[in-house]
This record gives sequence, C-alpha cells and structure tokens, in this order.
Amino acid sequence: MSDLRAIYQSPRDLRLFVWRGAAPERLSALREHSLCIGAWQLAFRIIGESHWISAQYADAPALHEVLACAELIAPMDAHQHAFRHLRKHAFSTADARYRLDIAFKAQRTAAVVPEGGLLVMFPPIFERTAFTHIAWRVACDAAHIVWRTQHVYPQPDGLIIVKSVSRLALAQPPILAST
Repeated sequence: MSDLRAIYQSPRDLRLFVWRGAAPERLSALREHSLCIGAWQLAFRIIGESHWISAQYADAPALHEVLACAELIAPMDAHQHAFRHLRKHAFSTADARYRLDIAFKAQRTAAVVPEGGLLVMFPPIFERTAFTHIAWRVACDAAHIVWRTQHVYPQPDGLIIVKSVSRLALAQPPILAST
C-alpha cells in the first residue's frame, strides 16, 4: 500500500447505496476478506476511504452496502442517501432483517486505530492520518452478523469520524428492491 497518495476527501461527499442485484462496476478493493456462514457468503472490502460489503445467499445476490465519496450507477430502486449535512442516518428493510446506522463525530485529537478486522491507513493530510477499518462479529447462535466500519477524514481543524453499524439476520435474505 506504499503507493497510496494523499488525497483530500470530505465526508460531506459521502453517499450511501444499499440494494440487491448485480455488483457495482469499477470498484476496486485495497483490502478484502470473505466469510462463509452456511448458505451465506459475505465479502468485506475497503475501497479507498470507503467500504463495500456484499452478501450472497445460496449463490444469489442478497445485499450490497456501499458508503463512498463516489457516484455509483446503482439500480433505480436502491436506497440512496447523501451526507452533505453530516447528519446521522438509519435504514432498515421492511422485514427488519437488515439495519444500518451511520453517525458522524468531529474531534480535534487523533483517532484510536482499532485492532482486528480490515484496516487501511492513508498518507497524512493536514498532519493527520486517515484510515478505514471494518470489523465483523457473528452472533453465538449464528442468527445474525454485525459489522462496524470507521472512516477517519482529516480536516484543517481536526478530524471527522464516520461510524457505521450494520446488522444482518442470517435466517434468510432481507427483502430489498431487486434489479
């Protein structure tokens, strides 16, 4: 990863996309981890200072979650949300099998770098280090999986930390719009 360049990104440019169907085009992962749980196949990816989680159930696409400073060509019926005002956001499927919560926090001190999971550290900007981290945990009874992400964006006056928590029930796929 030594070939990464420092690029200023604002969390105000973040967009959330959640859908079922074909995978997004033109997204390349800096780090990736795959996990199989019964009929489920999950992939956790760090794509720049962003993330892309995908889940398949019985080899069929069940869910894509992308939080990125990018415009994606997502299906028209995908859940989409822009974060221009850095306000927290929650999304849940009608059947409550999938839920996502995103929150923002400004701070002046350095962020604590989490251990475990996937981590990509980026070159410093404004003498502060940016990083993206993804960690996951399967419930003891394998009824659901929870993943957490942390995205740290250096700003001239401190940091903006973006945290997300997603929960997916593993009994069967959530009911999402399909393509």
